[in-house]
Amino acid sequence: LLYFLHSFVLHNSHFPFTDFICLFFLFWKLKTIKMNSNQDDHSGKKVFKRKKDNSSFNMSWFTPLPTIPEKSKKLYTAVLDLDHTLVHSLSKRIGDPRYKIINIPQATRRFYTAVRPCCAEFLESISEYYEVMLFTAGTTRYANAVIDQLIDPEHKYFSYSYCRPDCAQVDHEFVKDLSILGRDLSKTVIMDDNMMSFCCHIDNGILVEPWDGDAKDRELKTMMRIFHEIVDSNVEDVRPFLRERFQLYKIFED
Repeated sequence: LLYFLHSFVLHNSHFPFTDFICLFFLFWKLKTIKMNSNQDDHSGKKVFKRKKDNSSFNMSWFTPLPTIPEKSKKLYTAVLDLDHTLVHSLSKRIGDPRYKIINIPQATRRFYTAVRPCCAEFLESISEYYEVMLFTAGTTRYANAVIDQLIDPEHKYFSYSYCRPDCAQVDHEFVKDLSILGRDLSKTVIMDDNMMSFCCHIDNGILVEPWDGDAKDRELKTMMRIFHEIVDSNVEDVRPFLRERFQLYKIFED
């Protein structure tokens, strides 16, 4: 498969590298679905089952999300990463009062987590016009604990959350496929500190500066302005807007 794709790109010099990545993931997902399907003896239809190994991705077991009501003010969808984007976690106490103990059910170790400066203001600001989702490579129990205990205890902001079992794992990288969300990708923005996380939707992405606990950080203030610029400009398709603004595709092409 890799040989075929590589040969295809070499003989098609105008074929964008980002499209090559998407093509690779398309073939890879089809292969995954085929490997994890079996025949239902009663109905004669294929039945797709979730693998016990949650590190692999199989889009067939995702139930499509409800559509956004037509009268809703939610014009766009914001998909947000967690670690190093909204919070920073440590496995040892460092004496900084900003780092709170996260109580995770059945956890074998403790986490001490701090919330990025301006996080509450950022979520409050964008949630008026964006349907906000969490998409993290962290475990489900960890992500739920951070949401419930720190960044959204009243469940005001996050409509849905996707975690490590929902990622594709490729060469030790957790990749977030936005197509599983069932949302219009022309209206979907993903904000993450790791560009490989959204490599198959590079033009939907905003690469945020990773946060490691700096109390003077104001990155989310900057992100807030970008999200509002999309709304204020009534952007029909966020992909050409973000592509021109950040030109992340050039990093892959280089």
